[in-house]
Amino acid sequence: MSLVKLFPELGIDWYVWFHVAGIIACLVYYVLISRRFAYKWYIGFGLGIIIVLLEIIGAKILAFLETDTINFSFSSGYSLFGAMLLLVPALIVIGLFIKLSIGKLLDFAVVGCFICLGLFRVGCLFAGCCYGIEWPWGLPDGNGGYLFPVQPIEAFLDFLIAGILFFLLLKKKLPSGCLMGIGYISYGVIRFILQFFRDRTNLFLEISLSHIWALVIIAMGIALFLWFYKKPKQPSGDEVI
Repeated sequence: MSLVKLFPELGIDWYVWFHVAGIIACLVYYVLISRRFAYKWYIGFGLGIIIVLLEIIGAKILAFLETDTINFSFSSGYSLFGAMLLLVPALIVIGLFIKLSIGKLLDFAVVGCFICLGLFRVGCLFAGCCYGIEWPWGLPDGNGGYLFPVQPIEAFLDFLIAGILFFLLLKKKLPSGCLMGIGYISYGVIRFILQFFRDRTNLFLEISLSHIWALVIIAMGIALFLWFYKKPKQPSGDEVI
């Protein structure tokens, strides 16, 4: 199945453009939300650039490790688990280096991260990659059959997570840093379940490598949530930078 040629006369690679849309949406969000975190807009923009680059680099590195193939193309060669695996450790190091509150930095990053993931997954839909298993209904496979619509379902759930996290961010009921933990747990659970409905190569029984990565993401999320939830509350540190 491939939906890349939806409007072939336009000569548009929709996969690339949804990636571009994800990056732009992230950066717009980070600029707009900067004031709530007492960051000046250009600080928010700069942090947004760093976050997006970390996601892309992480996705590329994991794809290389999984396939043993170096792919520098912007339009292919991503493993989105890699974005999640690299993002938090890198932001922790960055926060320590530039002396920003790590919990606050993670809260700043998390919603934009899921906006980007959702639009990237829409790109997968148009590219025909990351497709589902054969199913009685769903997306046409081009051969008269249907595939489980795993890409649009995951994209919708990514956007739903982003919306819920944004709501919780505005409510300010949780200690800083907990939102990233919630996001990771939610993403890991969704990916673990949806992986059963996705075309895959199993390592054993019905478990694939992506199931393992999903469990790692869940574990990271639980660790993040517990760490920041139990951590003694620090001064707000809302100075404008």
